[in-house]
Amino acid sequence: MTRETFQLTLVLTIATLVSAAIAACGSGEQAEDPIAELPTAAPTATFVTIKVTPKTNQPPTPTPTPEGTPSTRGDAREFPELLKTDQNLTVGPLMSTWQSYLDDSVIIFGNNTWDLCTAGRGLAIGELMNGNLVWTLALPREGMLGNEIVLTAWNPDTERFGAFVAGYADDSPYLKLINNYNNYDTTVQFVYDGASFNFQAYELTNCLNL
Repeated sequence: MTRETFQLTLVLTIATLVSAAIAACGSGEQAEDPIAELPTAAPTATFVTIKVTPKTNQPPTPTPTPEGTPSTRGDAREFPELLKTDQNLTVGPLMSTWQSYLDDSVIIFGNNTWDLCTAGRGLAIGELMNGNLVWTLALPREGMLGNEIVLTAWNPDTERFGAFVAGYADDSPYLKLINNYNNYDTTVQFVYDGASFNFQAYELTNCLNL
């Protein structure tokens, strides 16, 4: 074989190999891809719960005051010496001393707390009355002791009325609930209800019924 014949044979061999390679690539594009035939798994959603605590600038809720706790109560008031006896008392000193003692006082009796402001205003918490009060002292009636007066209280919101005989005995002031009391007709005889309360009196630090 001559040199020229060898070179020609080499060239033809390379061309044949290239053509075969191109044909193989073309047929590969038409072939089915076995990987593409595999089923694709459906995506699964993942949910994440995030708890968010908002910041607030609000002040903390105060601890509630137990019902019946007198928030306006100050120091204890001493009972007047003049009213500790039921002898030789005239109406003038009797009424003025009771008025001075009860004005701007907090009285506590039974399950009741009454703030008695001056000018006959007040507030009540308890079994007998709740809410605003209008209170006043009235002259003693026949059959009462010399150091006793009448204390009346009226709730303008519920129109509930109560009347008491206030006095002092056994080292303690007291209130006796009465029925059939008439403010205007002194000839009407009242009767005791049977309920009697010893009470404590304290300074009223703030009148909430203005």
